Amino acid sequence: MKKRKILYLIPFAALVLSGCTFQEGWQATTGWLNDNIWTPVVNFFEGLFGKKEDKKEEEEDDPTPTPTPTPTPTPSYPDPEGVEVIGSKESPISVSEFRTLVDSYIPFDAIDAGKSSTDTDHWYFVEAKVKSSSAFNDYGEVEYLNIYDTEDKTLEVTGHFVLVDESLGDYSAANSLAGKTVVVKGCGCLFNHKTNGKTYQMAKYDNDHKPVVVKATDPAPSGLDYGTLQNPLTVSEAKALIDAEDPTLQKAYVTGEVKSNDAYDSAYGNVNRITITDGQNDLVIFRCATFPSNVTATEITANSLKGKTVVASGTGETYVKSGTTTYELTTPEIHSCEGEDVPPVVIDDYGTLESPLSISAAKAVIDLQDPTTQDLYVTGEVKSNTAWSTQHNNIDIVLTDGQNDFKLFRAGTIPGGAQPAENALVGKVVVAHGIGTIYSGTYELNSGCVVDSIEEGQAKTISEIVSVVGPSEVALNSTIQPSQVIVTVNYAEGGSGTATVTNLVAPTNVSGEGLTADVTIDGWNETLHFTYNVTSEESNYGSLANPLGVTEARTLIAADGGTSAQSMYVAGTVKSNKAWDSSHSNVDITITDGVNEFIVFRTATFPSGVTKEDIALNSLVGQVVIASGTGVIYNETTYEFQQGCVVEFLGSKNIASLVSVEGPSGEYNQGATVLPADVKVIVAFEGGFNGLANVTSVDAPTTTSGTHTGQATVEGLNEPVEFEYTVSAQSSTPVDIVAGENGSACTVNEKDGIKVGTSKLGGSFTITVPAGATSLEVYAAAWKGVSGLSLNITGATTDPSSIALTADSGISNNSPFTLAGSESSFKFTIGLSGITASTTLTFTTSAAKRCVAWSASYR
Repeated sequence: MKKRKILYLIPFAALVLSGCTFQEGWQATTGWLNDNIWTPVVNFFEGLFGKKEDKKEEEEDDPTPTPTPTPTPTPSYPDPEGVEVIGSKESPISVSEFRTLVDSYIPFDAIDAGKSSTDTDHWYFVEAKVKSSSAFNDYGEVEYLNIYDTEDKTLEVTGHFVLVDESLGDYSAANSLAGKTVVVKGCGCLFNHKTNGKTYQMAKYDNDHKPVVVKATDPAPSGLDYGTLQNPLTVSEAKALIDAEDPTLQKAYVTGEVKSNDAYDSAYGNVNRITITDGQNDLVIFRCATFPSNVTATEITANSLKGKTVVASGTGETYVKSGTTTYELTTPEIHSCEGEDVPPVVIDDYGTLESPLSISAAKAVIDLQDPTTQDLYVTGEVKSNTAWSTQHNNIDIVLTDGQNDFKLFRAGTIPGGAQPAENALVGKVVVAHGIGTIYSGTYELNSGCVVDSIEEGQAKTISEIVSVVGPSEVALNSTIQPSQVIVTVNYAEGGSGTATVTNLVAPTNVSGEGLTADVTIDGWNETLHFTYNVTSEESNYGSLANPLGVTEARTLIAADGGTSAQSMYVAGTVKSNKAWDSSHSNVDITITDGVNEFIVFRTATFPSGVTKEDIALNSLVGQVVIASGTGVIYNETTYEFQQGCVVEFLGSKNIASLVSVEGPSGEYNQGATVLPADVKVIVAFEGGFNGLANVTSVDAPTTTSGTHTGQATVEGLNEPVEFEYTVSAQSSTPVDIVAGENGSACTVNEKDGIKVGTSKLGGSFTITVPAGATSLEVYAAAWKGVSGLSLNITGATTDPSSIALTADSGISNNSPFTLAGSESSFKFTIGLSGITASTTLTFTTSAAKRCVAWSASYR
């Protein structure tokens, strides 16, 4: 049996000590791939990814006998000069011996809390068993391994590893090395963790001498029953399995009734302990972060799962504390709760190089199995591609079949070693293979996928313009981006797609309604148009004295098409921060306004008086940051500053005085609800800057029409503040919203509505208006993090014929939904023409994404 010491902190500690973070690759150089050291690695990767194609050429194209290949040189593991090597590949030492030697060379008492010390005078070969491993990254590395001594299971060591042993096979997925016995080589290191004390590491000597896996062997089959997803073990059977093999050499599947559970811990993103039982024995599901679709993790409260039957998987092991032994699953997943989630369907057809799947077929496979358990072969026409990255040796390619898109994410191999320029592959037909998955709603082949072939495609002719949808309202002097305009077309050859906008003329130097923008697209000679409104309020990018709040900043970045049109100032409270990265001289800081988050990415500049080198993990939590830089949306969901942003202020957030109160600008119908987000309260904080205060509640009745005075409760102020708002007499007639395809009932701000679509499918809803109706009002919002989604309207002549939706962070997880933004900002007025009889309007999503609609009325 073993005692847990630092299991959950080991991966992070390894990254800090090795001088590399998970995002390090974005600016790391490839200098370490020098000819003398890493040529075997490069040869290995090229050989691995080229074998199938080479073999096919030999069998089909070259009838002559295959010459004897030149043997691949045995990988070498050069030592830094002047170090003493302890052990060897053939005669490695154990983890126990490693720890004893590290203790003798590094005086732990001299290491400050949160700091580390590496012994560069010695180089070790250590043999151990892998408990868990991270996924293969862009640089031929595994970010961390958890390895332990086979004789004394209380010992653990971790590091940042380069994998060069060809016997490892496919090690690209997370935990693909679990259960193997490995020999690793590297320096010894001690880390004085602030909470857990002494931590043993295997560290790098320098960037050219990182820890290396020099040998790996698979465990002998045990003949034990680990259960399956369809036929899991009972808790008692799992306990017997762990007694026979502690920890288990492969993933075990267990079912049981929840006896107790902790609440979801937002700081760590998991539920610490869930205890299940079969009535005779108990088992702990330890730090679970993965749940089935019918369980919303963030809504789990203490014992809220009690009495439910679950099926879980993970590594089975024992944990000993104060003489008490607990049986548990670590690195767990819960696959079903009360049997509501169906086990994954076994897929028979993943495609082949000769017969790849269409994009539609590949998406169907991923819908049933995300991620896929083996490589998918998929084909499609290139819609766009990034330029080949010589720094990271990969490329992003978006494929299409005219109706569906599919991404090849960081493809690392192009036939013939080509290095295409941006969009140089557009129109060509590609066959590629890799692990299929869905990331933030995008279907894709995962990082490291392979492009097998590139052929000239057949040019398609646009026969018809289906719709031109741009933003409905923009701020004065802002810039409308081409990415904000969606032009849907039909092709003469069949099918439809989205055209590429090549030019956009949309002046915003004057305010007004019904303004016209000119749009030019590839493959169509005529200029297209869409109408939009310009508000009289100029875009506010904030200042040091009056910075934007996090939610304001996110809304502005989205309105600017994903990249702010100019540098902006954002203020927020630190939710988390990484330790100062001395290797790259920067740090990541996550700030929040209590509703949304924003990342101050790799900032290196702080106000005078702040010692950057003293910034430790989460040492800034609770402080206020004002930062400036260019705001962007990364991977469609993460709002952040680009690298090179500046921290302008770092300090406490105590309110010094009230500056201003701004009530809702629009009118409310009788019975409507005034939300805290509708009231803007600016206060002066200690430290010399103004900012948006947190309004926690409002008292603003709407039972009678007229101008009224409401009260808002503000966090940090002892007395409520007053604001004015206007209520108009109800002049419109409510009308029902009816769920269509992939629609279901929901509640938004205590109003009945319809949730439209799923994470993988679009959807629709209908509204029926009577004869004589001249306009329709409907409230709608896109799902949290969703961009570029519109609702296309059919059934009658409407103005507009499509409405572009804005995402709201309150639209996420399960109904009821509470909007984070002002309800009035999600109101759409649609003009109706020729409604001479009762008419049903159908609203259909423009993409396979989710949204909600509520509170419809006609006039």
